[in-house]
Parts: sequence; structure tokens; C-alpha cells
Amino acid sequence: MTSRGSIFARFSLWLAILVTAGLPVAWAIGVVFADPRTLLAGLWDARMMSLFGRTVGYSLLAAGGAVALAFPVAIPMGRSAGRMSRALWLIVPLPLLLPSMVTGYGWQQVLAAIDLHPMPQSTLDVARCVAILAIWLFPIPAIAIALSLRRIDASLIEQSVLDGVLLRTLLRRSLAPGAASLAAGVVLAMQEFAIFEPTGISVMATEIRMIFETGMLSSFENPIASLVGGVGV
Repeated sequence: MTSRGSIFARFSLWLAILVTAGLPVAWAIGVVFADPRTLLAGLWDARMMSLFGRTVGYSLLAAGGAVALAFPVAIPMGRSAGRMSRALWLIVPLPLLLPSMVTGYGWQQVLAAIDLHPMPQSTLDVARCVAILAIWLFPIPAIAIALSLRRIDASLIEQSVLDGVLLRTLLRRSLAPGAASLAAGVVLAMQEFAIFEPTGISVMATEIRMIFETGMLSSFENPIASLVGGVGV
């Protein structure tokens, strides 16, 4: 690449970073400096900290479930060259091509078919949303881990089989892509919790929607389910 081409590539990269990440971060920093009391109030507010912890916890469960679902699928995708592997490479990414709401509606119909209707904000309702998000997110770690397994040297695999440590070798090679996928899954899950309808789960995404729609956080008198589903709890 010529010097001019290199400069253009770097300029394009930093311009993309500035537009996609720099502007939102600069806006957030500007808001904090304009009224630092808001940030301090949020940090010391027990309800806000509980909301943040709850959101991160649910997102970690969803992302962790996605990684757990992905590993058994990633092994044949990464180590096999047969028809099954080729079929998996076509099928596994399909959920990501559809909005997560489609997956949510599909499982909602399944639960309705077996006459299971979780009460909003109940443990079963939380488990429903976490499980659906894990199912929607699992192609990310599956593809990442499979690509990593494909790069393993064949001689290392043969030696691992002879030593009886093949599974340990595959697990060790899956740690880095699995951790990266877990981080990506947490970020996506924190946003995707906002799309489930109906849902009574109080997380950051749904509470932000409540503030935009009603001007206040959810409460017993202002339940999330009444906004999303049209009826109160």
C-alpha cells in the first residue's frame, strides 16, 4: 500500500471510530460536566444501583447461556468437514438475520401452546427472557469458537487424541473467543431486553423506555406491563 493509501486508510478508520463511538461518548461526558449532580445522585441512589446490577446480572446469564449452548455446536463446525458441518455453517447464523423480537414471539407461541403464561416480573418471566436471549445470541460464540478451532494445527489434535486430552485442548482454545463472545453478548443483551413484549422485567432498557413514555421509572402504580401490553399487572 502506498503512503497516500495508508494515510487514507488510517483517516477512514479514525473517522469511523469518531462518528460511531466518539460522538456518543463526548455527548455523555458533556452532559455529566454540565450537571455533575445527576451522576452523583445516580451513583448514590440505591434503586439506580440495584437497577444497574440487575441489568448486568440478567445480561451475564443470557450471554453465559449463549456460550454454553454454542460450545457443543462449535466443535463439529470447527473440527468437521462433512455435510453436517457445512449444514451447521448455513443454519446456525440464521437467528441473527432475524430481529430478536421474532425469536421472542416464536417462543411466546410455544409457551402459549403448552398453556404457560408467566406472571410479569416473576422468576419464570425473567427466566423466559434470559433463555430466549441466550438462544438468539448463541450463533455469535458458536461462530467465533468454530473459527478458532479451525485454526488448530492437525498435529496438535492428533497428539491430544493420543494423550487423551482432546476435550481439554478444545476447551483451552475456546477460552479467548468464548470470553470475547461473552462480552459482546452482555452488551447486546443489555439493549435487547427492551424488545420483549409483553415483559414486566425492570432493566435499564425497559426503564429508559418507561421514562420516555411516562416521564418516570416503573412502580406499582406505573407498571411496565401496562405500557407494553396495554393492561396492568
